[in-house]
Amino acid sequence: MLAIFKREFKAYFSTPIGYIVLAAFYFFTGLYFSVMYASGIPQVEMVVSEMLTVTIFIMPIITMRLMSEDRRQKVDQALFTAPVKLISIVLGKFFAALSVFALGFVPTIIFEIIVMSYVSVNVLTFLYSLLGILLLGSTLIAIGMFISSLTESSVVSAILTLVINILVLYMSNFAQMIGVEWIAT
Repeated sequence: MLAIFKREFKAYFSTPIGYIVLAAFYFFTGLYFSVMYASGIPQVEMVVSEMLTVTIFIMPIITMRLMSEDRRQKVDQALFTAPVKLISIVLGKFFAALSVFALGFVPTIIFEIIVMSYVSVNVLTFLYSLLGILLLGSTLIAIGMFISSLTESSVVSAILTLVINILVLYMSNFAQMIGVEWIAT
């Protein structure tokens, strides 16, 4: 599992994908913090909730090549015939994607420490919000890995993952818009 984790983690940063994902995450996190700080309302929880939107759009980029690239290059056949359990392969890929996603939280934590030096902030609320986004990211990684395993094309995998993520996360809003009572509850 560790060898697969290292291979996948290095693959993120041997191509521009890892850098683009982290740059986008850092940019939007900094933007949300600067807007929040400029408004004079230091509610860090609002920034974390805005990170949800960024997560929805970044996750397909993180997961698009996890399984589909190996399938396209026929590396999956070598992996499956190697003396490695299937669960080790899946968990290695999963934790590599989760690690890249978790690296996006570094500036958020730094910004939180900076804001805490100026105003009183509920640290537990912030930490629970980050934990919630991390758990959501884990769920979206699992969905993206599943979709990536169904196709050889990374682009198709990314588009399908984005559509499924939007449907899953906004399912309750869609149900309320429909107006059918048994669906909305």
